[in-house]
Amino acid sequence: NELALRASERIYRTLAENQPDHITRYDSQCRITYMNPSLEKVLGITLSQVLGATPLEKGPNPIFEELQNRLHAVIASGQSDQIELELPDTDPQREPRYHQVTMVAERDAHENIIGALAIGRDITAMVQAERRLAESHARLRELMAQRETDLDEERRRIARELHLSLIHI
Repeated sequence: NELALRASERIYRTLAENQPDHITRYDSQCRITYMNPSLEKVLGITLSQVLGATPLEKGPNPIFEELQNRLHAVIASGQSDQIELELPDTDPQREPRYHQVTMVAERDAHENIIGALAIGRDITAMVQAERRLAESHARLRELMAQRETDLDEERRRIARELHLSLIHI
């Protein structure tokens, strides 16, 4: 049984530590108990720097306040939740990164809620693509409006010329 438990632990660690998504485990008080290497890289911190801390203890930031409030709700209700977070890049020269985080309650063998698991995915490329698409749509609307204005002006000019040519006949 001990051997099976060790094998299961090794499988879990291999999955969690090589996952490109960001994984964080929180206890029932929203204190961090685990953070995978992917999230360490994104945040530019190590698990040892935040172990036992709540999101708000990372810094007074409305993003972390919202995350902590949502985690409390997941732990209290057992209902999953999802949030999009805008986080500064570890390189201050680059744009912020956007992450979609799904939070689920973790339960013990008796189905009691013992904490929450948060799995985040970097959706920066998708957010940037959506922005470019919205900008393209706005530009297209501007061009179409300008085209309509130009067409109206051309129609008025032709009507004036026709009117003038009819008067001179």
